[in-house]
Amino acid sequence: MKFSKLSSTPKTDLKYQSVDFCFLKARLLGKLCTKLEEWQADVVKNRPAGRFQLTMSCTAAS
Repeated sequence: MKFSKLSSTPKTDLKYQSVDFCFLKARLLGKLCTKLEEWQADVVKNRPAGRFQLTMSCTAAS
């Protein structure tokens, strides 16, 4: 019985690597965005009146 090797071309490998990278990047941006929103809530809750309010948008990360 012969076993055939699965051939993989560098082009295919790069395709999967870019998909993995995009997924990882989106996940990291989502986590970063969540942390920044938590930090913003803490800053707003603890800031004295009259101080600037930190604003940010996370729509680009999703």
